[in-house]
Amino acid sequence: MTCNNCGADTGEQEERCAACAAADAEAVEVEVETKVDIEQVFEQIRTLRIIGQDDEALVVCESLLQTHPDNLEACVLMGDMLVSQKQTNQGVMWYQRALRLSPDNAMVQRKLDHALNVALASTSAGSVEPGFAGSHPARSQRFSTVFIVLICLTVIAACTVYLMQTTRQQLASGNTKPSMPFPADSPRKEPERRTVRTTTIPPAESAEKTEPATMTPAPQGVTAVHETKTTGESPVPAVVAQPAVREQPVLTERLVVVTPVSGLSVGEAKRKIEASGLEVNIVPVLSATVRPNRVMRTLPVAGVKVPSDTVVSLYVAQTPKMKNYLAMPAEDAVADLKSAGYQPVIVERETDKSAPGLVLRTSPENGAVLKSAQSVTLYVAKAPERASGWALPNLRDLDQAHAQALLVGRGYRVQLVLREDDLIESGRITGTSPLPGTPVEKGDQVTLYVAK
Repeated sequence: MTCNNCGADTGEQEERCAACAAADAEAVEVEVETKVDIEQVFEQIRTLRIIGQDDEALVVCESLLQTHPDNLEACVLMGDMLVSQKQTNQGVMWYQRALRLSPDNAMVQRKLDHALNVALASTSAGSVEPGFAGSHPARSQRFSTVFIVLICLTVIAACTVYLMQTTRQQLASGNTKPSMPFPADSPRKEPERRTVRTTTIPPAESAEKTEPATMTPAPQGVTAVHETKTTGESPVPAVVAQPAVREQPVLTERLVVVTPVSGLSVGEAKRKIEASGLEVNIVPVLSATVRPNRVMRTLPVAGVKVPSDTVVSLYVAQTPKMKNYLAMPAEDAVADLKSAGYQPVIVERETDKSAPGLVLRTSPENGAVLKSAQSVTLYVAKAPERASGWALPNLRDLDQAHAQALLVGRGYRVQLVLREDDLIESGRITGTSPLPGTPVEKGDQVTLYVAK
């Protein structure tokens, strides 16, 4: 048999020769390694978003898209981050790019429609984003066409006004014909002709070599321009001194390749980077999947040539642990947990031994190792039960189990209703009945709408 790739003889049963089979295996290994590297970058981006470093996440995602511009997940992720930072028009561009890569992707289409609706709503409210001319490409094209036509009409009007003013001034001065450069009866004089030649006088030579009667010596290192005027008489040379132009030296900057140090310890990675002549900046990153004190990623990325004075940031994994929130106001504790990417759950406990609104205890406890996006329960002190009803809190986007446990613990009857919601993850609360802020008494029924 012959190889179905190169046509070489392969024997009786083989469809590929040894060289082509080895090349195929190497290509598969390279593809697997590339997928692993991309997954590590996605994990780094998600970690940066969890700890609130959105700008760093955008930089890492842009670096990934420079090397993998056709990665669908990277395009969608870039659009999500830009939309979350109120840069809706830029997010729409990345969603459209992702939709071109996968035209039948329903999720990308929903995200694009949602971003366009947000942009349209902001336009209706009078807060149009810079560079956004509408919620639809066709409207944007019409806006650009109208804008160009208005500019052209403005230019034409300005030219017309200028011509009318010029004509009016000529009529007012009585000069309706162009003036003659010389009388019609007089003979024309030939225009003065000039012959220019240049001579460079080096520093070592003396200007006395030129004719003293007709030449003016130029300073050393200066280029002399000799002009000869011809007016029908004998030529009269003139010397005009001009400074000589010196060539400036071209400076070349030394470039250094960033050494790959992902997966190494902090000390070893720092020694390797500094050995190449670059400076190091340590950036701790909370990660529940990477070993502590190991380098997750570098910025600039490994293999890129950078100037010798560049500072390389090493993103080092740190194990996230539970902070001490005891006696802290519940609002501050909730804000801190949300900024770190965790899901805070408030459970109130009646007590007269602590001021209302302060954290009594937490679950997990102080110092415990936390997982990514883990739920943290805060037990908050409240004043003893009053006779008036309790205002129903806003439970939207809360996990179903925690929301149900909170209401049951307060003595309310809970009814669950499933409904579709493309913008909220399955299993989370999309709304309540009665609405948040409505006073409810013990024993009342509260309906929780849960996303399918």
